[in-house]
Amino acid sequence: MKEVSTIKSFLKLLLILTFVLVLGGCSPLANYYNNKGYKEEQQGKYDAAISHLNKAIKNNPNMWEAYNNRGLSYHHKKMYDQAISDYNKAIELNPKESKPYANRGLTFYDQQMYDQAIADYNKAIDLNSKDYILYYNRGLAYYHKQMYDQAISDYDKVIDLNPKDYLSYNNRGYTYYDKQMYDQAISDLNQSIKLKPDFATSYSNRGLVYLEKQMYDVAISDFDKAIELDPKHYKAYNNRGLAYYYKQMYDQAIADFKKTIDLNSKFYLAYNNLGLVYYDKQMYKQAIADFNKAIDLNQKDYQVYDNRGLTYFNMRMFDQAITDFNKAIDLNQKDYLVYNDRGLAYQNKQLYDQAISDYNKAIDLNSKDFQVYDNRGYAYLSKQMYDQAITDFNKAIDLNPKDYLVYDDRGLAYYYKQMYDQAIADFSKSIELNPHFKLAYSDRGNAYLKKGMNKEATQDFNKAK
Repeated sequence: MKEVSTIKSFLKLLLILTFVLVLGGCSPLANYYNNKGYKEEQQGKYDAAISHLNKAIKNNPNMWEAYNNRGLSYHHKKMYDQAISDYNKAIELNPKESKPYANRGLTFYDQQMYDQAIADYNKAIDLNSKDYILYYNRGLAYYHKQMYDQAISDYDKVIDLNPKDYLSYNNRGYTYYDKQMYDQAISDLNQSIKLKPDFATSYSNRGLVYLEKQMYDVAISDFDKAIELDPKHYKAYNNRGLAYYYKQMYDQAIADFKKTIDLNSKFYLAYNNLGLVYYDKQMYKQAIADFNKAIDLNQKDYQVYDNRGLTYFNMRMFDQAITDFNKAIDLNQKDYLVYNDRGLAYQNKQLYDQAISDYNKAIDLNSKDFQVYDNRGYAYLSKQMYDQAITDFNKAIDLNPKDYLVYDDRGLAYYYKQMYDQAIADFSKSIELNPHFKLAYSDRGNAYLKKGMNKEATQDFNKAK
């Protein structure tokens, strides 16, 4: 199964859309309406603010501040095209002012137009290099482009300008988390908590880092604290459920995932994670129901289709499994495990050529997973292509010499090639690695019989019972 989905909760945008008040000037009436618009905007009365700002612009068509401010109200109403149009006009009227660039950058950011956002932040910083919020927001845009080093550099600058900014420590810490620099991540999250002890998200994020370090009890302690500070922090419940899942404390995990859903019934990952717990408990019908719900909420996450496919596979519903694996591959052609999973389904339908084709693709994407070589080797074994099978089993053993099943599989290939001594050696190695694996005793017993070693065969068959 795919891993339970963790939830990031740190990317808090400093939505400082800068409203500009005007004092004095050549058009007192325009100033009045502009400032009146400010008061309405501060109260969340965006339509009223726009109405006043329309009057300000009518009285002074060259007032860049009014265009900037109306753009802000349009932004809050998610009328992004109108907001950008107003920021464009403000920039045209006063190209030396940083605020319209900063605000337009935020509007681009909210539309996930990160390149345009970065370009505007760059210009705003050129005009006002002392505004730490500009670096903060540009760091977020870099983060979303997975340009982690640039994001960290911007958070460094924020901290230089404002050493008390707990959000930048929080965000830089989580960027280190994504770079798998866990000690640096913990150091930054510690500092964020020191500066803001009641900020639940930093505890939740630090819990995720401890989770990655497999320090599950410490992680749970942090999630507990996050929930204590913010009982509606559904992501903390989800992530604590993850920690319980890894500790195989399934009832606690189920309770947390259900609480997550109670708090946010549209949060599809909680259904996915709940399905994974039921999968591990072999409660496959419940797992399918939860994966169905996750897919109803989000049809774009290939891992949920793969998870449901694996559940169908374990229910021996191979056609349904293949359909889900096909969908997962349509959504993401880069995950070798999905090809491996589909290969197993084809193999169980005795469609060995299709299985081998999928294993080939999986190996092209990741040549370091011994299990895929073992699976392809078994498909070759089923096609009586014993030499190819042995080659794959050899590779699997090179990658993982501690897996008892691969030795048993290679022993079968030697057995079918009537190379009984080599077969017995492999079955013996399988038994050495797992003395409780009864099938290896049975397989070795058959090899002993072929060599006329009936006493040894009888002993192995007795152990296989």
